[in-house]
Amino acid sequence: MHAPAPSALLENPFAKRRSHLETYEFIVRSVLRGATYLILFATAAIFLHIIVKGSPILFQAKAPFINVEFLTKLPETLHVLEDKQGHIYKTDPKGADAIKHQLGDNLRQEKTISYSGGGILGPIVGTFLLVLVCIVVALFLGISSAIYLSEYAKPGKFIEWVRLAILNLAGVPSVVFGLFGLGVFVLAAPVFTNTPLDRPCW
Repeated sequence: MHAPAPSALLENPFAKRRSHLETYEFIVRSVLRGATYLILFATAAIFLHIIVKGSPILFQAKAPFINVEFLTKLPETLHVLEDKQGHIYKTDPKGADAIKHQLGDNLRQEKTISYSGGGILGPIVGTFLLVLVCIVVALFLGISSAIYLSEYAKPGKFIEWVRLAILNLAGVPSVVFGLFGLGVFVLAAPVFTNTPLDRPCW
């Protein structure tokens, strides 16, 4: 008499076989779960890269242990100069003029990178103003619209479309709208309006 296979011993005889719809649902759920883990991994990698690259600039060994100038200085254009011996100089616009005057004919090339020098005071102030404006709009316009839609609005097609738009706005990450605005107003608009760009967008 042959012994039963290990798979037969582990198989539940009362378990219901999975239908095609349940199999499809399991596959879709697994794909979405994998995509979620991938997004979380990419986000963690981005934050880790920012911390590793930014910590030596923000923190310093001497008191007050924080680069105050980096937090209180406006962004500037970074000038990268290279002489004929291969030495590279990175400085602000004022320092670039002095280095060019000092090098003279020994200057090989100069490269400028927008908003790669100076500090981050501009983004800090911009973020504060953005949060302030959003709070004001949310407190007055958002709460008033929510009260009207939930208490006074009569059922109809228009109200259904408004609620569907609100659900779409709540479900889509804000970075998607930001990338859409970047693509439409920064990259595509100058092409359609034949307006030249004053600076590169990257």
